[in-house]
Amino acid sequence: MRNGSLPSNIYDRAVYKPIYKYNKDRGTICAADSTSLCFAPVTVSGEVEAEDPAAKEILNTYMLRLIGNCIAAFRAVPDTVGFDLTLPVSAEESDLRTIMGILIEVCSARDMSIGKTVIRSSEGVSVPQIYMTAYPVRGAQPCLTGEGPAAKKKPDHAGAGIVMTGFAGASGTVILAAGHEEDLKKHFNDSYCDRIRNIPLAGIEDLRTLCEIFAKETDGEDAGTGYIRPVGEGGVYAALWDLSEDMNLGFDVELKSIPILQETVELCNCLNADPYEMSSDGAFLIVTADPEGLMGRLSERNMDSALIGCLTRERSRAIINRDEIRCLNRPDMDEILRLNITESSTGGR
Repeated sequence: MRNGSLPSNIYDRAVYKPIYKYNKDRGTICAADSTSLCFAPVTVSGEVEAEDPAAKEILNTYMLRLIGNCIAAFRAVPDTVGFDLTLPVSAEESDLRTIMGILIEVCSARDMSIGKTVIRSSEGVSVPQIYMTAYPVRGAQPCLTGEGPAAKKKPDHAGAGIVMTGFAGASGTVILAAGHEEDLKKHFNDSYCDRIRNIPLAGIEDLRTLCEIFAKETDGEDAGTGYIRPVGEGGVYAALWDLSEDMNLGFDVELKSIPILQETVELCNCLNADPYEMSSDGAFLIVTADPEGLMGRLSERNMDSALIGCLTRERSRAIINRDEIRCLNRPDMDEILRLNITESSTGGR
């Protein structure tokens, strides 16, 4: 591909027409070159290679991260997403078609229309770079930026419970499983490998339900007493650290209370990875004065959750594992990135 914008004929057949058909089949009118009318978009960025065996899992994780950021900022699941994709000049049209096909599949699974999509090629990149832009449902108001409902008052969260939905390292598990298939087959039979690759991540209805329940936590007399943070890149430990920074409080968290799937434990043992420092997109930390009530409401809607600890006035960030207590260090890189760097330096995958 040449440097700069795509030739119109390639854009039409590889981008515009597939997106137009997808949106038309959904009954929506936005197309690849349309501009969303919604204000205050939320974005995430990353990279993905068309030939990467984990490409679908990576793009699905980016999408979950985007939705999580939208929920935290607007208490709403987005209904439209746009893409800005920069390809290396060495990329072929087949690479673009592969990536666009995966993006459409991921959007379909999350029940989202596709808005403005920009594609270009550049000599300045060696791996495709993607920016995803989500547009919350019209009328959604920011709730954590000092402008929305959560800004009406500043409650004292010391002593509040920390409830977690989802599972530690789950989204990272499916990415690593797809990219390390041969390694897994050395340790597990085919049936268990399939089980690891297909562990369930948060579905769109689960995320909408979470928004609905959390909105009730922060409306009415208790407005402003709730706080929600997506558990994304860097895993549970990174999310806990950021929560502590945002609240200007410490925490006591029971390691054994953090929900985690056995498949994630097995994979991390196999690859020597820490599941609590691994991407957990689709999971959330919720601060609430009524953790039992919140978990009860989630359970009524068939959503799993766990009380993993509480906020403390002391600034110590304590991770408690039976009789052992350690202070959480500032999070480093996500385990997926660490493994990729290690493999590159040793000549592995």
